[in-house]
Amino acid sequence: MAVSRETIFHKMEECMKRAKNSDTTLEMREHLRALQALCDVLLDDRLQAAETLSKQEENISSSIQSPISVPRTSLGSKKLETDDGANGDSIFDF
Repeated sequence: MAVSRETIFHKMEECMKRAKNSDTTLEMREHLRALQALCDVLLDDRLQAAETLSKQEENISSSIQSPISVPRTSLGSKKLETDDGANGDSIFDF
C-alpha cells in the first residue's frame, strides 16, 4: 500500500506544529524525530526511484553497446573459382 506524498507532507506539517507547541524539550524532540522519519521516507522513496531509473538506463545502454552478431554468409566460406585459377587463399594471390 503506497502512501501519497501529500499525505506525508500533511503529517510533516502536523509534527512541525506539535513540535512548535511542545511544553518540554523531550516532547519537542519526539515530534522532531517523527518529522525526521517522515523526511527519510520521502528521501528513501526518491532514492529508490533514482536507483531504478539508473538501472534501467544501464540496461538500455548495455543493450545498445553490445555487438550485434551477424550470421556468416556462404560467400565467406567458399573459395571463388575462376577459369584462370587466379584466386587463391589470400587476397594478394593474383
